[in-house]
Amino acid sequence: MQLLISGDQKEWLDLQATGLRNKSAIIRDLIDLARNGLVGCDTLAERTRDTPEQGEAQVSGASSSKAVTKKKLTNTSSKLLPPSLQAHEDLIGAFWKTKSGAKSDAGWKLLMTELGKIQDKYGDRVVRDQLELAAANRWKGVSFRNYEQFGLNKQPSRDSELDFEALDKIKMPW
Repeated sequence: MQLLISGDQKEWLDLQATGLRNKSAIIRDLIDLARNGLVGCDTLAERTRDTPEQGEAQVSGASSSKAVTKKKLTNTSSKLLPPSLQAHEDLIGAFWKTKSGAKSDAGWKLLMTELGKIQDKYGDRVVRDQLELAAANRWKGVSFRNYEQFGLNKQPSRDSELDFEALDKIKMPW
């Protein structure tokens, strides 16, 4: 099968193709996007200018008259963030750039799952703290289990240590 595209379209396609995604995969994704629409893509935002910035790919949908862009976190691949973690996009991007070990799609999904678990139980402050530590120390990943095992302050609070009933029963010598 032969596909005819304009010079601008070919240039765009060449820029999108990486070692991880070839041109055929990109075209298949565009066909699926046209058939199914945008489902679950909360990182898309409307642009006011006609040209995408460096590090962004322009995507236009048949149902929308305005162009939208999918923001890339790294130079090599674009990753989707769950809506609940978008507030941490800067730290997630910083961690992903500096992390040691492999940077696969499966690794990305695992990171999003683990950060979601930490956020659900401990909140945004702990997610930010973990991402800052992970980026600074070049961790391979962030996990809920490791946070519970190593990250929590294991010292009980001073209030929980006091047994007031036992103190009342103590007879003082004076």
